Amino acid sequence: MPLNVNAKEIWLSYYNKVLFDKGIITEKEKNKMSNLIYKQCNGSYSKKK
Repeated sequence: MPLNVNAKEIWLSYYNKVLFDKGIITEKEKNKMSNLIYKQCNGSYSKKK
């Protein structure tokens, strides 16, 4: 099974973590953004046909 690397998802997840670690966003906001990032980067609508 090939490893698919999604640079957009990696960058957004990293930025989300940094914002949380610095206290700029709450844990609730971090979790909400994590879900949105995952859905946007891994949803069926984001895959090319």
